Amino acid sequence: MNNILGIGVIGLGQISQIAHLPYLNELPEYEIRAICDISDKVLNSMGRRFGVVNCYSDYKELLGQADIDAVLVSTSDHADIAVDALNVGKHVFCKKPMAFNLLQCDAMIEAANNSHVKLMIGYMKRFDPAYQFALPILKDIIGLRFIRVHDLAGREHINRENYDLVARRCTGGYKKKVTACGTRCQVSSHRFKQGGLGGRLRTVAWALLPRFNCAA
Repeated sequence: MNNILGIGVIGLGQISQIAHLPYLNELPEYEIRAICDISDKVLNSMGRRFGVVNCYSDYKELLGQADIDAVLVSTSDHADIAVDALNVGKHVFCKKPMAFNLLQCDAMIEAANNSHVKLMIGYMKRFDPAYQFALPILKDIIGLRFIRVHDLAGREHINRENYDLVARRCTGGYKKKVTACGTRCQVSSHRFKQGGLGGRLRTVAWALLPRFNCAA
């Protein structure tokens, strides 16, 4: 029985080059069977780097590939691509934020339900040990109405210094965070679940480290 999942990656920007593609390539239960990007330069470079033969500039052609079980959507605008993938029976892992409005979110959920496939939004901090450690502590604080979370991620330039990134060239030269279909609008999406309504406002600032070596 073949338990390997065939993956198609749509959007080959910075985070795909740093995380998604290398990790999928390393994990034995996945196989990258197709990639897609609007930049021929990035597309061809990533195809060579990860040994992917099927490289598309049109995501709909990727969705037509029969041996793809699941699609990773890592573009700046996820909803339409995710809905199209779900409608043809592909499981979808979608980079945050899920969408730009509730109508798009509802359309994605409806498509997943109708096709009986999985849809997951990559809020990875939900599974971070530091955040899981902090969550029950926050729940025990009486009168809490608002939470502001600060994590330590370093400066953006460190990615360009430590990773062999391939960026498309724009009219004004290199445009940070516009590498092909890569992420453009984070809108503080790393800081999910920030906030609450009504009552007395209390702000709790946490510097969440990879390990907690002291009592809370």
